[in-house]
Amino acid sequence: MSAPYTVGAPPAVGFAPQPSHQTQGSTTFLIPSQRDYVLWSFFNAMFCNICCLGFVALVYSIKARDRKVLNDMGGASAYAKTAKQYNIAVSILFGICIGIMIISVIITSASAR
Repeated sequence: MSAPYTVGAPPAVGFAPQPSHQTQGSTTFLIPSQRDYVLWSFFNAMFCNICCLGFVALVYSIKARDRKVLNDMGGASAYAKTAKQYNIAVSILFGICIGIMIISVIITSASAR
């Protein structure tokens, strides 16, 4: 029989992914988990959302995090790789746009004199 659920007590189920351990002989190795780039994607979606690519990167990052929680490391790495590529594309395009704006402001201020 299981213990009855009491009001106010949290359930005993945890959804946070546990780090992977691999034991070989008497030595235990900690396997690093796959990065999901959620913070970078969130920043790009909020501040650098060029052609909605930041939002697409955020979607892939969340998919990667979901796969990581389900211990599907192959799917997590595939989604994380796609999210990283979109984040790099957004960062480069945003940098180019900022550079063009700075150059245009310098040119227009110099020609106004």
